Amino acid sequence: MPMVYIHIRNLSGVVSSHHHVTQPSPEDRAQARRLGEAGARYVLAHGYSSSDIATIVQIYRHNASTELFALQLAAFAHI
Repeated sequence: MPMVYIHIRNLSGVVSSHHHVTQPSPEDRAQARRLGEAGARYVLAHGYSSSDIATIVQIYRHNASTELFALQLAAFAHI
């Protein structure tokens, strides 16, 4: 699960840190499962938004190999 960190600072630096775990929605979990177990765990652990998960799934489903998937996804990141 994604963990959110909050750092409290003053002029001397970080004075305290807090964190909490966020839970993905059931819809995000269902959408992410289309990437397989490892892919779903990855996108959910990194806190990708619903629209990002949908884009990743669409790119995954339209490429015949993992190499093409990775290239297409990398190219998309530069848009």
